[in-house]
Amino acid sequence: MNSVWKITAGLILVIGINGCSDKTEQAAAVDASAVNTGATSQESNRVVDRTPPVITVFGDRELHLMQFDTYADTGVEARDAVDGAVEIRTTGKIDTDKAGVYLLRYTAVDAAGNTATVERNITVTPFEISWRNKTYGAVRSPYTGRVWLDRNLGAARACQGMDDPECFGEYYQWGRQADGHQDPESDVRKTSAENVTEVGHGDFILSTDPQLFGDWAYGADTNGSLRQALWRRTDGSSICPKGFRVPTLDEWKAELLDEGSAGIKNRADAFGSFLKLPVAGARDNESGDLNDEGERGDLWSSSVIDVTKASGISFDATGEETGDYDDGNRASGLPVRCIKR
Repeated sequence: MNSVWKITAGLILVIGINGCSDKTEQAAAVDASAVNTGATSQESNRVVDRTPPVITVFGDRELHLMQFDTYADTGVEARDAVDGAVEIRTTGKIDTDKAGVYLLRYTAVDAAGNTATVERNITVTPFEISWRNKTYGAVRSPYTGRVWLDRNLGAARACQGMDDPECFGEYYQWGRQADGHQDPESDVRKTSAENVTEVGHGDFILSTDPQLFGDWAYGADTNGSLRQALWRRTDGSSICPKGFRVPTLDEWKAELLDEGSAGIKNRADAFGSFLKLPVAGARDNESGDLNDEGERGDLWSSSVIDVTKASGISFDATGEETGDYDDGNRASGLPVRCIKR
């Protein structure tokens, strides 16, 4: 520090020239400068995360399903540049029993609060399937959750009444393919079939010989195992549309007869059930005549009762013959209702 010495009346004065008269003040100024410089450095080096996570949607973002299809989400994931994997919250519901447009929204939030959202749209169209020049809808059972066609095979429409002839449908001999014999006005013949998959004609085969046990192909498939397997195919090579088959007797009973089912007692109950079953009658195995139209209903199952019979379900006006159709002659012609596999 530069100083000026001055002697005045015996006093010695030291006058500071450069404005710093105290070393303590100088040190304090240095210390403050160092602190301020450090704070500015930390602020400038801080990284602020303003980038949201990235959500990846696997599979299609726009899906089209048919009513009663099963929806399985193909998955999503979210990753953040800072946090890595981030949890995803999904909102929205899909009810494939009801046609409509549904939205699933996937949201991910990282630790810094940045949010990302993507969506998947699912359109559910009303069930409709064309099969052998007929169009079918479907219904879901309130008892088992199973899906059934909404009408008998070959029917022009779902029933508008229990005796509606437009919903009676076709009349199949048990285990036989749709070769034309199922037409209620098809010709008849008495010669038994030698092959159950390729009969070679579309005539209704009569069975009048008691040694044939009311069967249209007794010698070709005596125990019925070939025909049972045929009617249980779901690949469209049997009588039902692809994805459907002829129900078993147990499946019929679970819907109509067992505890917790529709519990039908007569034909009115059968029509009042979710299946709206008509009284379509049946073709006689010995004559080929169509009997009991508007009075009684019988439908085949794919189940074998013993080596000579097949089974199904029956219902009449009084309830006396409502229940298992467990002594069915395989040459009889009965309607068929298909169930989804």
